[in-house]
Order: sequence, then C-alpha cells, then structure tokens
Amino acid sequence: MNTQMKKIELIEAAKKDEGTLPKMKLTVEQGGEQKELDIDLILFATGRKPNVSNMGLDVAGVEFDETDGIYSNEKMATSNGDIFTVGDCAAQALNREEAKTKPGPGP
Repeated sequence: MNTQMKKIELIEAAKKDEGTLPKMKLTVEQGGEQKELDIDLILFATGRKPNVSNMGLDVAGVEFDETDGIYSNEKMATSNGDIFTVGDCAAQALNREEAKTKPGPGP
C-alpha cells in the first residue's frame, strides 16, 4: 500500500540546553485515509554516497558504517525499531520508486 506524506507540523522546538528532540506531527495518507503520527525526527537524505557522520546514530542505537551507510532489513527497519531508512543513506539503497513497492510495516 502506498503511503504519501501530506504535512509536517512542528509542535514543540528542540531544547538544546535540555537535550530534547523536537516534537512533530506527521500527516500521511494511506489507502485514502489520513493518519497522524507523533514523531521526533525525520531524516531526508539526498546525494550519491551516504553522509551519516555526526548524526548521533550511535546514540540512537542505529547500526551504520561511515562508508556503507545505515544498515537495515528488507523492510528498511534499522537496528532501532522506531527508525526506518530509504535512499542514499541506506547501506542497501532503494530508490524512491522501489521503496514504494516494497512491503513494509507502514505507519
């Protein structure tokens, strides 16, 4: 089933002095139905080689390699079950069209 992102809304900004992440609401459409998801982070990756250094992936419990990128399974889930990856940052890179057709857990 194809999931499309519709809107990202910032609920509360990150507080660097408190070490907190931002609070956001992601609205997606799946099967003609809109869903709202509470999220902390969105990773957009563009380019031809993974740029995963200094992202705090180790703190988040995400397995990665500076050269290969972020490791994930066939559903693009990383070693942190709350974080998924697609595109150039993924060690097993899928382009956006392939990712749309791959089965996954979805929101």
